[in-house]
Amino acid sequence: MGPTHRGSPPLATTLYRIGFFLALAGAAIAARGQGPDVFLVERIVVEGVDSAAARQIVVSESLLREGRNYSEAELREAVYRVKRLPFVVDADMALRKGSERGAYELAITVESAKPVAFSIEAFGFGDDQHFPGQDRFDWSAAGTVSARKFVGSRGLLFGSVQGFDVAGSGEIVQVGYTQYGLLRPGAYASAAVSSRLGEEDHRDDFQASVQVGTPIAGNHAIRAGLARTESKSVLRSDNHRFEVEDKSWEGNLEWVFDNTDDPLIPAEGTRLSARGSYSETRLEQRGPFAALEPLPFIIDVSSEDWQLRGDGRRYWRVTPRQSLAVGGSAWRIHSQVRFFVNQSTEDVLLLEGTHAVSLLDFDKARRIGDLRWENSLGVERFKEVSEFGDFTITTRSVEKRTDLVLRSALLFRSAWGLVRVAITYVDSLGEGG
Repeated sequence: MGPTHRGSPPLATTLYRIGFFLALAGAAIAARGQGPDVFLVERIVVEGVDSAAARQIVVSESLLREGRNYSEAELREAVYRVKRLPFVVDADMALRKGSERGAYELAITVESAKPVAFSIEAFGFGDDQHFPGQDRFDWSAAGTVSARKFVGSRGLLFGSVQGFDVAGSGEIVQVGYTQYGLLRPGAYASAAVSSRLGEEDHRDDFQASVQVGTPIAGNHAIRAGLARTESKSVLRSDNHRFEVEDKSWEGNLEWVFDNTDDPLIPAEGTRLSARGSYSETRLEQRGPFAALEPLPFIIDVSSEDWQLRGDGRRYWRVTPRQSLAVGGSAWRIHSQVRFFVNQSTEDVLLLEGTHAVSLLDFDKARRIGDLRWENSLGVERFKEVSEFGDFTITTRSVEKRTDLVLRSALLFRSAWGLVRVAITYVDSLGEGG
């Protein structure tokens, strides 16, 4: 036999191979073009809470409806919305087999805060401008005890007592009510009143506020608020007593996009907001001056403030216990006092990056609570233009500076409340007029 020669494969084999690879490519393209898996949710159940009102609030805030198809991402974001409710510590979901093939029961398991909870927060602030012998950090602290009760259909009654370590600050008592699912799923209206107690130089302190919010599409929402504050305080100078009556109101409007996985310590997602507010304050001062005794000296001063603010943060989970975030804030505040020639405009731009790590593993966090350590580094640009004086002479000043801002915070959260210790240090990088 002669030698065997390897020539080109038969035409049929070549066409078969070409067809085979084209079929594979077509299948890959078709698979890529398909959307994410969707699940028909025929029933929604809420577990972990006994109150029927709480279960209805959870379903309303999820924005899910029975009998509709949802992707896994949409279901996950619905649970994130539930986690942002003020009485929820944690939430999770599970899909169970429904009554027929392709249908599912969605179970949302909620860990709710205790009916009576607390918070303790301590803040330290320091900068490179402290004088020799002065403490590097100034500390302040606040403690709050809060209580809540579900009432009616999707209603939440709440109250709190807050105290401060600052001398003369007294305690603030607040009571309020929130109605969820108002007119549409995810919408709410809240009203609250608060008053300061236990301080002799402050009396008749009172604030009433209302806030409404509604989702507009997916994770987008609009919120609006209005607050009225009235207070009387006593000032003392050179053995003279002066009474100051303060009446003010504030209105605000805010747009929010939020798909983060946690309201306090997010590890993934994006949060964007744009807010505008206006406030007006009227001060009425009464008290005898030595040169005018016994006639009272009365000064009426009114002021107004405009504020525009934008915030944005993006969070990434890099390991099961660590996350990174980048973002920034920008705002402008314009203040004007009508009685005097006194007005100022403040512009601030802040860019920062944050690293967060959970100091407890998942099992311990589920049993005892979440312990998180956050560190951030930011650069802040500040500019303020001020004009002040009397009716004859006006002085204009401009202040500019760039600061390096370092923050570190340790936060522990459980069903009983939260404890936070935070330190901020500001180092000036330069300033100019």
